[in-house]
Amino acid sequence: MLIPHTLQEPLMNIVPLLTTAVIAPHGMTDLIHAENNDKVLQLFRINIVAVAASMLLHMMNMDGMTTAAFLTSSAIHFRHDFPIKNEFLKLFASSALVMNAENIGVELFIIYMCFIHVPNHYKIYKPMIMDNMKKSLFYISLCAIVATYAVYSNVQLMYDENVFCISKALIVSHIVYEELYTKNNTIMNNVNVFD
Repeated sequence: MLIPHTLQEPLMNIVPLLTTAVIAPHGMTDLIHAENNDKVLQLFRINIVAVAASMLLHMMNMDGMTTAAFLTSSAIHFRHDFPIKNEFLKLFASSALVMNAENIGVELFIIYMCFIHVPNHYKIYKPMIMDNMKKSLFYISLCAIVATYAVYSNVQLMYDENVFCISKALIVSHIVYEELYTKNNTIMNNVNVFD
């Protein structure tokens, strides 16, 4: 789902850039939060477990389990983008978005990510970012530069199964960290298995 093989030619150039320079770096707020709240070990544990499990499932030809975790966690994550008070309706709306992502198309999904999800994410973390402006700019910029350079120096990375597998795992770990440690209205309230 990161970069489908069916992109139209004009979008083939812009979508990888938006993915690496705009969308991917927003996860760096996890590291800033972890450093500020003495949760770096927990963040690394979550990332290591997610990537190791994803790679193990990939080697066992069980990628469907990683995809199920990816889609489920995405539905949980995107609920924060819906300005609805009822938690069930928020989860229902975000689940409908995730289940219909293929029908919506990668172009509209990237627009949603760039103009709704990522700005909403930075808005939620604005106080933390403002209090750590230099660190935030450094981490977010470094992630954007490294990811963009990696993809544009080897475009085949966008189609590499291992990269795709690790990307899904990192997205899942981003969501797990947020739900466990940064969101006040989590579904998994007080379930800190990585402490």
